Amino acid sequence: MKSKSKAFESYKRYEAWVKVHRNLSGIACLGSDRGGEFLSEEFTNYLQDVRTIRHLNVHDRSSQSNGIVE
Repeated sequence: MKSKSKAFESYKRYEAWVKVHRNLSGIACLGSDRGGEFLSEEFTNYLQDVRTIRHLNVHDRSSQSNGIVE
């Protein structure tokens, strides 16, 4: 992505890809690093509408403490 302002549209395109190529009804949980591009009111309302849970990682923690393997 060239700019963070395109995150919401990119997410919606990815979600559509997941539905088609993985034969799923949607994304159940979205992990977020608390970046502002994922916390907008528009993004939040959309996630609520499609019933996607947003998991916010703990700020300034290692990936291991957030349950993520790199």
